[in-house]
Amino acid sequence: MSSPQTNSSSAELSVVCLNTYLIPEGWVEEYTKTCINQDQRAVAMAEFCADKDVVCLQEVWGSQVSILQTKFENSHSLLHRNKSCSRSWWLAWVDRITGCCAHTLSEPSSPPSMWSKISQQKESFASLLDCGFFWLQANGGLWFSAAKSLHSSESPIVGSGTHSYLTGTWKMRLGVQATLVDVTSKKWRSDDKKVYVLFFNTHLHFEDTYNRTEARTSQLREMVQFFRDIVLRNRLNLPFFSELNWKEQCAVVICGDFNTSYLTPQYEDITKVYFPGARDLYCELHPQVGLDGQHTYDPENSYVNFPDQPSRIDYIFLIDKLPPEASCDLPIHSDKMEEHQQAIQQKEEKDSIEFLRLKCSRLDIMKQPKGKEYSDHWPLLAHLSPF
Repeated sequence: MSSPQTNSSSAELSVVCLNTYLIPEGWVEEYTKTCINQDQRAVAMAEFCADKDVVCLQEVWGSQVSILQTKFENSHSLLHRNKSCSRSWWLAWVDRITGCCAHTLSEPSSPPSMWSKISQQKESFASLLDCGFFWLQANGGLWFSAAKSLHSSESPIVGSGTHSYLTGTWKMRLGVQATLVDVTSKKWRSDDKKVYVLFFNTHLHFEDTYNRTEARTSQLREMVQFFRDIVLRNRLNLPFFSELNWKEQCAVVICGDFNTSYLTPQYEDITKVYFPGARDLYCELHPQVGLDGQHTYDPENSYVNFPDQPSRIDYIFLIDKLPPEASCDLPIHSDKMEEHQQAIQQKEEKDSIEFLRLKCSRLDIMKQPKGKEYSDHWPLLAHLSPF
């Protein structure tokens, strides 16, 4: 039985996915040497995202997060673990103390006092504090916000959870973040039942000290297990989960920087093994482009440090169905893949969970002019609504 829905003119949900390339100064290495102009880029990114319903960012390690929060806090609800710790006391304290001391200790014509110098460097100190706070929180560089306009009286963010991948560098602590958002205000249904979208925002391993393929494969396995724990075992600890009609009330989106190109083994794992039928929205809306489509990591971008490796590595997937647990039992890239997929199909009717199906009217790779790029990745912007 299909869910009662409004007509095709229903309001769409705008979703941004972007790797921000806001790397703490102490982490910048040879392969990230182009990570400059972070404060200007943070402002530009925030202005671009400010009127979007949902914002999923990667590589927000704490650097410039106070700028993001300043731009977003009036229009968007933020996860507590994504908020700047420095803004709650450090910046206010510096403004108050240094302002007073600079006024009493320095004459207009005298050299800048110690307090004036501290005031000038307050944002650098703030970023340093936030980087430490985010690392302790194991955010994995993941940052999420949802527009307050999605809910008239309270935060549209209903619940959230994070998993840190066991494989990868201790410094980055990459992971996956799950956030349930109440989108009932979009009036996707004609009755009074609540409607949600469950977002999974992730960042998979890039080539470093570990074998990149092995690391990403392990991280994909962990992401799938985390996904199942959220959906099947209510890891978000929400009391209404047991009564939720997934097919009529909750859609699922997986997005992020997967650091793997179109039609690579990891891409095939996502769309054919772990989430059979997962819909890559770029391919869905641009079926004719194939491997020659636009790149999200593109040599046209002046911040790109590997111009000889253009690829589409950032994705927004819609997940219509959660396959049986058996889909995770077989080693990846097994020579028995065909038999494995047949076994899954036989169990699907009994064991699969179907989610609310969404359609995408537009999926754009948003490019900026040379020298005014937000990041070394182009943002993805999707417009979603129910079928």
